[in-house]
Amino acid sequence: MRDPYDPWADERTQAQLDLTDIAQAEAIRNCQLCDTHGNRDGLPCRHIDHAAAAKRGLATIRAQMGWNTPTGTTTPQTSQKPPHDATSSQKTRL
Repeated sequence: MRDPYDPWADERTQAQLDLTDIAQAEAIRNCQLCDTHGNRDGLPCRHIDHAAAAKRGLATIRAQMGWNTPTGTTTPQTSQKPPHDATSSQKTRL
């Protein structure tokens, strides 16, 4: 417990090296994904590249859904109709 009558307690605490700060600085220095402040796309970087796991997950989803592999588009090409037709005259309640 901090001594309330010790005027230098805060300064001594701040002078001690914090190992988590050192480890965080080392992770930022070694990370190829984030900037020098530890941010990636405006958010704090976790220093883990999830690209390979995302590709595996999308491949599994495509296989389960029966979708063909996309050919340069952002949406997969399928021979199935979407679950709802956007041009239909469905009435919605508000």
